[in-house]
Amino acid sequence: KYYFTPFPVDLPQVYLERIDSSWYYSRETAALTSKLHRQLFPFGSDILVNLFPKIGQQQILGLALWQYFGILILLGVAFLFHFFLSRLINPLIKRLSHSYLGDTGIDSGQVWKLARYLSILLIINLLKLFAPALLLPIRLNEWLYKSLSIFATIFLVLFLLKLIDLVIVYVKKLAQSTVQKYDEQIIPIVHTFLKIFVIFGAIFHVLQLLEINVTALIAGISIGGLALALAAQDTVKNLIGSAMIFIDRPFQIGDYIEWAGQAGTVTEVGFRTTRIRTGDTSIISVPNGTIANVAVTNKGMRVFRLFHMQLGLTYDTSPALIEQFVEGLRELVLRHPQTNKQDYYIHFNGMSASSLDIMFRCFLLVPGYGEELKVKEDLLLGILKLADLLGISFAFPSSSIYVEQFPGKGKAMVGEVKDPQLLKEKMEAFLKDFEKQAGA
Repeated sequence: KYYFTPFPVDLPQVYLERIDSSWYYSRETAALTSKLHRQLFPFGSDILVNLFPKIGQQQILGLALWQYFGILILLGVAFLFHFFLSRLINPLIKRLSHSYLGDTGIDSGQVWKLARYLSILLIINLLKLFAPALLLPIRLNEWLYKSLSIFATIFLVLFLLKLIDLVIVYVKKLAQSTVQKYDEQIIPIVHTFLKIFVIFGAIFHVLQLLEINVTALIAGISIGGLALALAAQDTVKNLIGSAMIFIDRPFQIGDYIEWAGQAGTVTEVGFRTTRIRTGDTSIISVPNGTIANVAVTNKGMRVFRLFHMQLGLTYDTSPALIEQFVEGLRELVLRHPQTNKQDYYIHFNGMSASSLDIMFRCFLLVPGYGEELKVKEDLLLGILKLADLLGISFAFPSSSIYVEQFPGKGKAMVGEVKDPQLLKEKMEAFLKDFEKQAGA
């Protein structure tokens, strides 16, 4: 080639040309020399030299005394600048972190770290601006610039990671104010992805600063990627399962699910696993690849909750009392404010070996398990009180010997209704009292 650029990234304007087998700086580079010098030394290259014109010229370990004094001055100014700048930025970040949603739970310690990282980041860039005035040797200057650039990258990463944490806290607070749970489910995924993206971006930037061929490194990684993929089949499977969960949405955070003989409430859906809190408050981490391939019953998606039971009455209960009892059971469902009044089934539907069977089936309009237990308790107590009012006994598996008729006496029926009107009035008073208690 007939040209050469020594610093293609930092100084692409400076290049050499080959003329008659010799290398010369180009005319364009010579014309830009004064401009590049002013950019590199905005405050002049002799600013520190003139502070110590005589004693400062003595050499110690390859550096002049004025250069040592210059380093001390820069470090002292940087320390003072950091002391005041961090305390100036801290209240600004606190003010910006305040939300109209109220208390977001942002820790003041996190805000202080964020202010410190930002202050150090600004100081490092100022040091890079003033460092040329030290006129350090070329190799030392190169090492200094790379070190400052690497430290700037590290503190930038720390700043961004803390900033992501604060933003996620705010977003979680915002998500809690919405009805949908899907946003709460995707927040941990986005949080992890952003952190991984920042860290990997910083690693590649540092490799470039160290003049490592990133393209060749990626190519080498891709060659070993096949072996890594074979060794990490389960991890890839779980990642795909995680994607399927987010696409199909079989459940969301807060849902009560049943799968493979286990049950619990979903607390978090991550990249690799889904965390589920069981009834004893322990946490189960289920791989997403596993839970995406099994049948999942989402109890949290139920519109109604089924209440089904079989009531067995003794065989000495008269047909009239059975009819009255069934009618009273239907009124219990109709008068309770948290039962579905459309689809319910209460019928005398069987005669077992030791009982007359009444099917009691209705749907409850409740949002959670606690409310479901409360409504079931109301209905069960109502059933017992109704049976006690009518003088009905519940049967249980047993063997009984009955003497149907003594000589000279007719057949007797236990529980026969003697005064239907009085019984009807008692029933109406009982149902009004039940309706009042259930409404309360």
